[in-house]
Amino acid sequence: MRGRTGSTTSCREYPLSRPGESGARIRVLLDGAADRPDLLGTVRTHLAQSRNRRATAHRLGVHPNTVDNRLVRFTALTGLDPTTDRGAALTLAAFLLGETGGPAPVAPA
Repeated sequence: MRGRTGSTTSCREYPLSRPGESGARIRVLLDGAADRPDLLGTVRTHLAQSRNRRATAHRLGVHPNTVDNRLVRFTALTGLDPTTDRGAALTLAAFLLGETGGPAPVAPA
């Protein structure tokens, strides 16, 4: 989809790139793991590999148990479990909002 600025966003991503409180709340879900690029990279790879732990481990060059441990740590830090459908969907949305520069976090009232 082309906007006036000339940027390209897919139709699926467009609603997530619009300002709004719900988008801001989703975006901050990853804050707990913001200083852990190893966890974020593992989760991104896990989602890109259709949540297959062996494929994720192979892609990262680590043991499948390492993938499991990182996913558990990510869940503990963020409250999101990327091994479930709901957790994967929210995690993907949060990653997308971070990549597109979606809505900035809303300050608590």
